[in-house]
Amino acid sequence: MHPDQISRTPNRVRTVVLASLVCVIGSLVPAEAEELVYEIFSNGESIGTSTITAKAANQATREAVQVTATTTLRKKAFFVTTYSLDSKEWSVFDDAGLQSYRSRTRENGHDFEMIAVRAGGFATVELSTRTGVEVWRFGVDDFDLTSVEESGVRLDRMDVPKIFRVLDLDRLEIVTRTLVWVRNETLLIGDEAVGCRVIDASGGPSRSRRWVAEDGDATLIQEFGSDEIGPFSVVLKSPWETGR
Repeated sequence: MHPDQISRTPNRVRTVVLASLVCVIGSLVPAEAEELVYEIFSNGESIGTSTITAKAANQATREAVQVTATTTLRKKAFFVTTYSLDSKEWSVFDDAGLQSYRSRTRENGHDFEMIAVRAGGFATVELSTRTGVEVWRFGVDDFDLTSVEESGVRLDRMDVPKIFRVLDLDRLEIVTRTLVWVRNETLLIGDEAVGCRVIDASGGPSRSRRWVAEDGDATLIQEFGSDEIGPFSVVLKSPWETGR
């Protein structure tokens, strides 16, 4: 399967929620697993959830974090399922960024698996389907970060727009992305007021606005955007924990 044949919206959404826990790297690698649950919307319709957990990849050293994402999506028209996706993803991050990524996905009855490893000066991506295996290699000097790290970029009030070369693991290509601080805003999550940085992200076929918590973990609270498929949004569903 060529990457152009893979549905973009679900992959884009999973990229967003995976990145929501990346910021624990370098500041706090959790001793115990932390969990967030996001509700996913397409064209304003709720189509499923993604559950994200983060824990130390090595409990002895706690030098890296493993992020796991479990996503279930169902889109219906007149009570008939027109799109279905079930996936599980595993990512390992350290101070240098994404080190390895693996996903197993069933999409509309078709199974595929992706493995990405950063080593020896290259990011090597292998996509396996029922028709065979395809491999891509990207030099690590050719990109600044991967798409699963983008939401973790911190921007403050005085920052000028930041431009990055991003290895997009959904489209398997390097794209130029621009991030701009818009304002600070307070959102009410349950009974708690959460201070957020509002960030605009654009480049390639997608653009969005994100609300990222100002706390130490910089958790993604919500994101609204659009790509070549149409509008999408991701909203934190699990209860907010004071003092995270």
